[in-house]
Amino acid sequence: KTDGIGGTWYDNTYPGAACDVPSHFYCYSFEPNPNWSRVYSPQVEIQQYIESCVDKYQLRPHIVHLAKVIEMRLDEAAGVWDVTFEDGSVARARHIINGYGGLHKPSIPNFKGKDSFAGVSMHTAQWDREADFTGKRVAIIGSAASAIQIIPELAKVVSQLTIFQRTPNYIAPRGDRKYTQQEKQRFARWPRLQRLYRWMIYKRMDLLLFPVTKRGSKAGRIGARKVKEHMRASVKDASLHQHLEPSYEMGCKRILLSDNLFHAINKDNVELVCNGISAIEPAGVRCGDGRLREVDIIVYATGFDLD
Repeated sequence: KTDGIGGTWYDNTYPGAACDVPSHFYCYSFEPNPNWSRVYSPQVEIQQYIESCVDKYQLRPHIVHLAKVIEMRLDEAAGVWDVTFEDGSVARARHIINGYGGLHKPSIPNFKGKDSFAGVSMHTAQWDREADFTGKRVAIIGSAASAIQIIPELAKVVSQLTIFQRTPNYIAPRGDRKYTQQEKQRFARWPRLQRLYRWMIYKRMDLLLFPVTKRGSKAGRIGARKVKEHMRASVKDASLHQHLEPSYEMGCKRILLSDNLFHAINKDNVELVCNGISAIEPAGVRCGDGRLREVDIIVYATGFDLD
């Protein structure tokens, strides 16, 4: 339905966008890439990888862009599907493979007065590349997967960053780093080494993450304790600990990864607000405590509509 290739990685271009699955596992098994720059690749690099696969396997002639499907209806008598597109055209197919994913339709809560805001507003998946954040007062609504990637980047350039959090998350260290040139050369020279590395990532994730997310598991309790200890040790303002510590079992929500979120929260120009939003006003965001946070830009890191 878009005019380019890459799905989520084509749509989401906000600063800090990256994958939270290790690069050597987040790729096609039949098309390994020895040249990933980091353990967790940024959006641009993943997009380039997808483009390279499309070109290598000569898929472009078979891809139709700007073809948004609005209806699929089965013609039982003929045994085929009629697929209707937004432009009114119809295609007939005996088989349909549904691969539209879930992270493509932005979800923005209908806050009271949302449309009255006088400044610039955007969803993370509809990033305004023309917007200048330098020295601005910015509100970021949301504190989950997209938010924790963009917060450290915005904190570097804005004058004030206010984070509006509804629910705390389990945020574990990511352990990201650059791959050395020697590592890339070894992966390229010995493909079996790269396959072994990929298998090791798979086994580590399978053996570690599954037990952690199992309800009532000992591994889950240990993991939750370690993540909370990491947060307390990282966030200097002890008054924030209670707001950043989840009260639910680890695994009930997506476990997030970040190496620099807590460092950003420690900055003097970053504020965490956890008392809700009562309204959006022309000058900014009215909080649950009645206080108005005046801002120039609102960023909605509020996820996607999966319906």
